[in-house]
Amino acid sequence: MKKFKFYLVASVFCFLALAGEPPKKKLDFFSDEEVVPHIAVGGVWTTTLTFLNVGGGAGVFPLRFWTPQGQPWEVFVEGLGRCSEFTISLPAGGSIDLVLPSQEPDIQTGWAEIDQPSATRIAGHAIFADRTEGRPPFEAVVLLTTWRDNQFMLPFDNSGGNNTCMALANSSQFNPTTVSLDFTDQDANRLLLSSKDLAARNQTAFCFADFPELAGLRGVLRVVGSELELTALAFRFNPGGAFTTFFTMSEFVHPPL
Repeated sequence: MKKFKFYLVASVFCFLALAGEPPKKKLDFFSDEEVVPHIAVGGVWTTTLTFLNVGGGAGVFPLRFWTPQGQPWEVFVEGLGRCSEFTISLPAGGSIDLVLPSQEPDIQTGWAEIDQPSATRIAGHAIFADRTEGRPPFEAVVLLTTWRDNQFMLPFDNSGGNNTCMALANSSQFNPTTVSLDFTDQDANRLLLSSKDLAARNQTAFCFADFPELAGLRGVLRVVGSELELTALAFRFNPGGAFTTFFTMSEFVHPPL
């Protein structure tokens, strides 16, 4: 009798959220979550998500999209259609690209999360592309972010016509968080102390140019959330429209190995 071997290949399945459906409880066989704190589609913006199975085993994991108000967000993915949740299967060493193209004249924003499978490890990144007509596309990449960090610092640059913007996402299913935003100059002198309240699964995005106290300055933003499940993403836009990502710098001190 001829023997057959079965192999997991890259695949994606779509699940539409039902109206009024409560947030899904995290299952026991998922070890942790990782987050893309900001996604932009529509207008000139396209976002591409890439996932890679860097572990030794096959992996099946969910990818969920959320609006800034914490509701399931149905996004259009090329070749797959419009869904708020996708289940992705990747063999060891396999990868997949999910393109969220611009289909609407107005920009829509939100955020996304995956649950890590326990038998392997999924890495990934998001590529943001600004495809303004009449010039080459501008792109920037940001890695998947773990949510176990609620205390970090971020350099900012509003000098010379630059503008720093950031997104904050509270990925908790249940806990609201209050976020302290402490802006200082490069000599650690306080420029502005502000705060934002984020309900569970809510996200906010804002630009530092919204604060007149930061006009034309460089400095540091210290972010402290009242709950652990907080992630951030920042960009610096130059006067010509090109942009780059800023990385947050954790204040947690890890013990030596």
